Amino acid sequence: MGSANVTGTFVKLPAAKADADHYLENGFTSAAGSLDAGASIDMQVRVAKEDWTNYTQTGDYSFNAVDTNYVDWTKSPAYVSGNLIWGSEPN
Repeated sequence: MGSANVTGTFVKLPAAKADADHYLENGFTSAAGSLDAGASIDMQVRVAKEDWTNYTQTGDYSFNAVDTNYVDWTKSPAYVSGNLIWGSEPN
């Protein structure tokens, strides 16, 4: 697929929720192609500020300070065509 075919933007929530006021929306260009039913990919995302300073992660709904390896993390919801297919949103 290649990184050139992955998009990302921070979106401000219309109404802030507990521990969340923005979310990261990842998407794909048409050149990324499509997956067959039942297929999956491993997508690794790195987010950094322009000056490489740390983000404040206190009060971040999706932050996981415990695990140091990749885990299935349900506090990172995923949607396809607007439908929640994985995880949960903050209350």
